[in-house]
Order: sequence, then C-alpha cells, then structure tokens
Amino acid sequence: FQTLGGYTMGQADNIRRAISKKKMKIIEENRRVFVYGDPGQNIPGAIANGVSEAAAQSIYDEIVEFANYAFNKAHAVCYAVVSYQTAYLKVKYPKAFMAALLTSVIGDVTKTVIYINECARLSINVLSPHVNRSGNRFSVVGDDIVFPLLGIKNLGRALIDKIEKERKENGKFKSYWDFCKRISGTELNRRALECLIKAGALDGLGMNRCEMLRNLDLAIESAAKESAMYAGGQLDMFSVFGGEDYSSEPVFSKCDELPKNELLNFEKEVAGLYFSGHPLEEYRGVSEGLKCPKTADLYDYLESGKESLIDNRKVQFVGIINSSKKKVTKRDEIMAFCSVEDLYGELEMIVFPKVLTEFSGVITVGNIVLVDGKLSVKDEEIKLLAEKITVAPKSLQELGISPENAEKTSSKQRKGLFLRFPDKNEKLINSVKNLVSIFEGKTPVYLYYEDTKQYEFLGNDYLISVNDPMIKEFKIKIGENNVVLRQ
Repeated sequence: FQTLGGYTMGQADNIRRAISKKKMKIIEENRRVFVYGDPGQNIPGAIANGVSEAAAQSIYDEIVEFANYAFNKAHAVCYAVVSYQTAYLKVKYPKAFMAALLTSVIGDVTKTVIYINECARLSINVLSPHVNRSGNRFSVVGDDIVFPLLGIKNLGRALIDKIEKERKENGKFKSYWDFCKRISGTELNRRALECLIKAGALDGLGMNRCEMLRNLDLAIESAAKESAMYAGGQLDMFSVFGGEDYSSEPVFSKCDELPKNELLNFEKEVAGLYFSGHPLEEYRGVSEGLKCPKTADLYDYLESGKESLIDNRKVQFVGIINSSKKKVTKRDEIMAFCSVEDLYGELEMIVFPKVLTEFSGVITVGNIVLVDGKLSVKDEEIKLLAEKITVAPKSLQELGISPENAEKTSSKQRKGLFLRFPDKNEKLINSVKNLVSIFEGKTPVYLYYEDTKQYEFLGNDYLISVNDPMIKEFKIKIGENNVVLRQ
C-alpha cells in the first residue's frame, strides 16, 4: 500500500488491521483508493505511481484472496503452538492421542471413519464395541483402541455407567444371560438390549446374534423376575438350604446365525459403522482399478484449502447407497439426494431429474452402484453430481477392462507432472521430492516405475507450481524424455 498506492505508514497500518480482522467492507472500499487514489486523503494511487490499471486490480485481487484466510500474528502463533503440541503427542503417545481424537468426534460418522483409517495407517487396531471392554469413550486397551458403547444408538450414559461399574466390581460378563441378569433394571430396556446385540457388543457370550434377538423378550422378562425376587428377599431360603444361588435362567431357543450382509446392516443401523467387515470389500479391486477417488482424500483436499483441485473433476465412484430422498423442483420435476459411502466415508450424491428418470431402478437404499459423474465443491461441502448410475460390477472383467488396460486408461486421463524412473530408487526419488517441495503449488506429481509399470501419486504434500526452470532441472536429473507435463 505504501510503495504502490502511495499510502502513508499510518494509512497502510489501518488497512493492515482491517485485513487481519477480515473486515471485508473496508477492504473492498479501499480498492478504488488503491487503484485510482483519493485526493482528499492525499493518496495518489497505483496508476499515478506508474502501475497499469489491470496490474493494480490484479494485485488487489490477491490482497482480497489473502485476507480471506490470513491470521493475525497472535492467532497464528497460538495455532503453531497447538500444532507442535499435538504433533508431539501423536508421535510419542499415538494410541492415547488417536483415542482422544476419536472421542472428540463421536456421532460424526465421516470424521470417525477418517480417523479410524488413520489408525490403520499407524498400525493401531480399533476394536468393535463390547460390554466386556468398552466404556463411554474411545479407550486404549493394551495395544488397541476400543470403540465406545456411547457410539451405539439408544444407550444412555446411566446404562453405560452401570455396565462399567458392574464389570469392575464383579468381573466380566460370562454369558448373554449373565449380562441380562446383572444389568437388569430400568436402564436396560428392550430397545437398548436390541442395539447392543445388533452392534455385536454381546458377541462371544455363548449365543449368536440371531439367537439373542429371538430370545430378547424372554431374557428381559426372566431377568426382571429374578431381580424382583432377590429384591423381595424371596430367594434367601434357596441360598440357605441349597447352598447355591438360585437361577431362573430360561431355556433359550437355538437357531442359525443371520447372513453376513444382515449382520453388517445391523451394525451400520445402530452405530453408523461396519465392524465385522464391509459390503464394499469385494469391490475394492474394481474401485482401485478404475482409480475412484477416496472420500477421505477428498476431504483432505477440502481441509487443506486445495478444493479447486477437485472441483468440477470428472470421476467414477463405487459406493453403497445409504439413503435416498426425492424432492420436487420448481419445474415440477423430481430429483434425488442420496448418501453414498465408499470404504472411507460418505458423500452426498445429487441426481437431477433427467438422470433420475433414466436410472431410477438402480437408486435403491442398500444397492452398490458405479457412478459416473462430476465433483462439486461449494460452501465447504463436496457433492457428487451423478451423470450415469449402474449396478457396480465385482470385477473389471465385467466392464470389459483388464487391470493393465485400466492402468493405461486412467494414466492418460490424469493431469499433472509425470516423472519416469527405471525402478524405485529411493535416493533419487528423495532428491526429486526435495526439489518439488521448493515449488509449492496446485499441480499433482506422479512417478512411473518402468520395472513394475506402476504409477505413484506423491500426495497432497507435494503439489507443485510448474515453471520452466523447474522442468529444466528435472530433465537434467532424470533425462529429457522422462519428464511429461499434462495440463
């Protein structure tokens, strides 16, 4: 402002404060002053100082863009301190750190899945909820993290506290009946017990989930009856004369376990997650072969401020439809809003009327689909705009694509800087990474290894700003014909 606009130090300092506090009205009002000047304030303006109008406007656009995300120094220092503290905790105490992080997002399925995937990357197992190990928050047990009972629907804190207290005072629960008998009371109602069973929190206690659900009412009624008899003192004589505690354990009926997909649906229904598997696991090969984006990666782009790299990107997406709602447009046409999930999280899929008319038969909750569409990022939300929806194949061969051809096709569609190597030479690759880190930007970098015919995306931390000196340096390092830029 002082050099180009001709502001005094005091005038420039006022604008600096407006930028640091994101006072956009003041910032926009000063555009005219910066470019054209203001005789009343004795400010000549950028044009009077020899800067073209177009250049001055462009410079001010960058100032406005900076103001949108800039922090004042005090704010930035606080964030830096917290960043160092959390980084230290994650390195030194990864299990406790991730357990605390997961606890902070209980109820947010998308973030929970992202953090569980991060645990997997750190080789930390996240165990499914169970009455013999879980409490009201994510906790560390040995080398693992345990999913909390609080993450299951219809379980109040009073019931969870009672389960923890009983387990601590009288030991682990030995059977389904043992649990019902010891926890019987107002806290353990039919709905809560059903959700515990569906989540798998009573697995391994002598009965399968189908048997527990079938005998649910009998278990609750019998446990309540026995509890009432103990409370009324009616069972004392059994203890005296029989020498053993009386038990009114009913005879539970037996049955085969439910199909795997029903068990998974139960887990999703009551906890928002799959614990004993995932319906999309057998579609992993198709998803990877078609280079479908991972929802966790997409949210990484959003959180790191690089949403422009995915906005309007054409994608293929393999996912399961979790929900579908139809709405009538202003033109009296019907469109749909669906929640679709891959192995890493959920996205909202928008199906416009024309597409809905053509593919309505496929859009059913529980269906696993292959979507051709486009990503849209707006107001910090990611949407998948569907253009074609079909039942997902279980192999690339069903699409008439061999894994080799899939790799070739996807690599041709990618945009970015491609660097070719004879093999995975770590020393050479590290020197390339060091060079890439100097030119931070928005262009993705891919490495190609001739010996394995495989591509490797360097990741969001190595997005590059392409320029001629950098391209020249790469060609010197790895050869003239081993550097290709696709824009």
